[in-house]
Amino acid sequence: MSSTRRALLATSGLIATAGCVRPIFGPAHDKIGSLSLRAQTPSTVAERTTTPVTVRALGPYGHTLVRRVLDDGSASYTAADTLVAEGEIVQQDGAFYELTHETTGHTPAMAYPIEFEATVPATTSVDDDETVSFDALPAVDRSALRTGLINELWRRLSRTEGRVSGDGELVYPATPSGPTESLAVPTPEYDTVRYGDGQLRLSVTGEATETRLHSYRLEGSTVATSEEAYVSDVLTRSRTDAVKLEASTLTDR
Repeated sequence: MSSTRRALLATSGLIATAGCVRPIFGPAHDKIGSLSLRAQTPSTVAERTTTPVTVRALGPYGHTLVRRVLDDGSASYTAADTLVAEGEIVQQDGAFYELTHETTGHTPAMAYPIEFEATVPATTSVDDDETVSFDALPAVDRSALRTGLINELWRRLSRTEGRVSGDGELVYPATPSGPTESLAVPTPEYDTVRYGDGQLRLSVTGEATETRLHSYRLEGSTVATSEEAYVSDVLTRSRTDAVKLEASTLTDR
């Protein structure tokens, strides 16, 4: 079930949100919480249950893919995992679309463990000997970065300027001699990749392991052609999981 369907509590046509205001204790001194209900406007419901078509929400490549779906009906890509959550609802020109994936194939691949530090704004220049621009990388590196680290990290960093560090993987198609054209693995020729207004510092930390790349077709189906119709659809979907606030369905407690 998508996050949209779990997001709302519906009762008698009222969209409501629940939250703990303060602890309430029952007869046996067990904490049972509290509930508050607030009526929501259709616009608020639409905003809270859809994903905006922005880099901030989808990442740079996820945004490109979703735009392609909305313009052309579908988009194909290859990655270690999906770049857009299954069942996401997006809005364009007053219409609402649900995004779904079809897996069309698999490719043997190698995953290289890495440590990374992404920074926005960048603190290095492409004139530095240890820095290379993303566009100057071979296609095999651009693909591995664009569908992996860069999409997720720039989605997070686009919300605020700052730094994100950690460990992860770069995944390349498996070949008998490895990704010989790569400047990033197995031995990076540059410490830092400049991307947009930021930078990504990389280091390979171990041996590659076998994995798979997956080919996906991302498609969008129309959920509603107006805000009112969309909110009605949300109510219909959420009612299957809603708690009915009626005496017959609730215990005294």
